[in-house]
Amino acid sequence: MTDAPTPQPAPLPPSLDYPPPQQPVPNSAKSGFTVTGALAVISIVISVIAIVVALSVYVILNRSIADTHTNLAAASSHAESCDEEPSGDDVPSPEPEISDAGKIGDTQENNGITMKLLEVGDSSTISYDTCGDGCSSRKYAPKEPEAGTKYWVARVEITNSGKKSIDLTCGYPLSINAISAEQQEYDRVDSLYQVEGNPGCSSSLQPEMTAQVAYPFMIPADTHIVGIVWRGVDPESSTQSEESYFITDDDYKLSR
Repeated sequence: MTDAPTPQPAPLPPSLDYPPPQQPVPNSAKSGFTVTGALAVISIVISVIAIVVALSVYVILNRSIADTHTNLAAASSHAESCDEEPSGDDVPSPEPEISDAGKIGDTQENNGITMKLLEVGDSSTISYDTCGDGCSSRKYAPKEPEAGTKYWVARVEITNSGKKSIDLTCGYPLSINAISAEQQEYDRVDSLYQVEGNPGCSSSLQPEMTAQVAYPFMIPADTHIVGIVWRGVDPESSTQSEESYFITDDDYKLSR
């Protein structure tokens, strides 16, 4: 009797090589490269900006220091030049003093008029014709100056040393001004004929004759007058001659 064949196990199906299962990657790991890169870029940008700012500050400071050195050198040079004694050509010539200026009691002649200064001084009022400007009543009363001013009066003696008569109060035989310590010139008051003691209007002074005239000046109350300047006036051309001066302050030196 023949033995029955041994049954063989059924062949296994071929195995499939599947890749191993992958673990899920968290979102933070996925974005990690992106955040890190951005931070790196930002750091680089900030570093570049810092370098640019540092270089700019360096340049500005160097320029400022250079300008400071230049200014100091210029100032030092100027100081040295100031310390140097000026040469004879650089020293300004002092203005010459007026040596022919008169004083109270002196007499001067100018273009046909001889003037002697009798007295000067401040005055709170002047004796003035009560009729007012433009007329004469020969009645006088004290006249006060305007607010903030005062009168300064020069009384002179005038001799007509020319060849024709002159009108001292309504004519224009001479110009006369009071001089302050700052060499400011002040005009006399109008209508001299209305000042008591002065010649009347159109009262002609003949050649070789003499008359006294008071010249009041209205000036600021705090002004110090040091003298007068006057000029003879040509009756035909009305041109003025050179100035003549009377200095009434002994401590004042008048220069041209």
